[in-house]
Amino acid sequence: MRLTPNYRSRLKRRVPPSWGSRLLPLLAFTQSVARQLHPYLKKVKEQIDSPWAISVITHILLLMALATTFLPERKPLEKFNIRSLFSTEQLLDYVPDRDASFSPVIEPDQASIGTLSLQDPAMDDPGPSVTEQMNIVAESNTGLSVLNSGNLGLELVTGFSGRTGKRKSELLVESGATIETEDAVSNGLNWIARHQFPEGRWSLHEFLPKRRTKERLRNCARNCIGTGTMHSDTAATGIALLALLGAGYTNSLERDRARALPAAKLRSESVKSGLDWLVKHQKKDGNLFSGGDGQAHMYSHGIATIALCEAYALTGDTTLRKPAEKAVKYIKEAQNTDGGWRYAPRSGTSDTSVVGWQVMALQSARMAGLSVDQQVFSRVSQFLDSVSDGEGKFGYIVDSDKTTTMTAEGLLCNIYMGWERTHPPLIKGVDYLLDNLPAWSSRNLYYWYYGTQVLHHMGGTKWRTWHRTTGTLLSDKQRQETGHAFGSWNPSGASYGGSAGRLYVTAISVMILETYYRHLPLYQELGADLTR
Repeated sequence: MRLTPNYRSRLKRRVPPSWGSRLLPLLAFTQSVARQLHPYLKKVKEQIDSPWAISVITHILLLMALATTFLPERKPLEKFNIRSLFSTEQLLDYVPDRDASFSPVIEPDQASIGTLSLQDPAMDDPGPSVTEQMNIVAESNTGLSVLNSGNLGLELVTGFSGRTGKRKSELLVESGATIETEDAVSNGLNWIARHQFPEGRWSLHEFLPKRRTKERLRNCARNCIGTGTMHSDTAATGIALLALLGAGYTNSLERDRARALPAAKLRSESVKSGLDWLVKHQKKDGNLFSGGDGQAHMYSHGIATIALCEAYALTGDTTLRKPAEKAVKYIKEAQNTDGGWRYAPRSGTSDTSVVGWQVMALQSARMAGLSVDQQVFSRVSQFLDSVSDGEGKFGYIVDSDKTTTMTAEGLLCNIYMGWERTHPPLIKGVDYLLDNLPAWSSRNLYYWYYGTQVLHHMGGTKWRTWHRTTGTLLSDKQRQETGHAFGSWNPSGASYGGSAGRLYVTAISVMILETYYRHLPLYQELGADLTR
């Protein structure tokens, strides 16, 4: 990697040891082990006549001793404070390339922070390291503002300002993120950006390397297995954009900074072309669904609306305002009489799963400063009451069984619609989630996604209990082998992995790991007591 003088003061070249310095300690160690094993080998020789057997036993014992001494011990995940390592200006100077001759070495007083890992030099786009991932993105054009929510009983903080700059660094440390979780985010974003189609869309049911060569096409076909059966380029494009936007990448990254970081520039270009594709395919009535499976209609529109609203909030790009407003209006007009939404607009009945995406779209619009009719939220509240047991648990439809997934989704909707942190049903619902912590054997990422957001807003010991589980599971299970699938997650065994495929599983896993800063913790911003 090419390093500026600022970086050279922090990173040192690793000098390869000479053969003599390698062999002398090994010979001394071998001699010491031989002395210790001699009494035992003498007893073995008295009982076994075969020299061959004695030789095998001797070598096995020697190898075991060598392995015990020289193999590195796997260290537990360590917290880090990126602010104490580098300034933003130093991070902006960093230019990655394929030279892996430098390795990051933490100064002695920073030893407790942990080492920073480099991207695989064999990858098409090595991308920024974890440190750049946290600070490289340009500061948001929209400052922290407060929107009055009227009769909903809360002042809603524009929660996107935690994605960049100093606030992001603070949230990473305060919320318990690790180098491993941020490495996983960076690697996942690289995979997502590399699988965007030239026209700007993504797909659930097919993959295509962005920079196509015969070799990359073969590698992608061989490694990136697990395409979904569902057809909805709108949903695929929306959820890919949400993962990129969640880490602070936008369509307006400053040109000089983007030019200095190829991977950051690639991500910025991916966001821009993805947003352009959504706007280009938006219909006159505001509908963003470009076609595909009918059941994906309102899901797709809701997800894409969130992406438009977040991009507008992060950049203030006026070209996005009208498309976002039209998309929000379409959600309002598609609402059913029971207060919710389902697969198609005004379909008569509603389900909590579709409702969650529409509520988050409306909330994102509100956080972006767009006008949202509060009566829409009032009707949503009526629907959620109809699928709740009144004790903090929620079902899919009216009179259905209450599940963890729908409970997490229902709780998050109600948090944004005014429930206080001490509201008894919220406390009971959160305890229900904590009684059902994520497990890899039942990998329901949809549940993890909503549950992680709920617990992040709750904060305190509840959040720490939850995120230690999800963060470790996802960072450990990410595809780490070299190849075109590096940075993605295997959809096999995941809920909806068969229908939505590797892109969905990877994007939503990244979004879960971005929760530390993707939205500001609401109750903390409102000054609630998080010790309980």
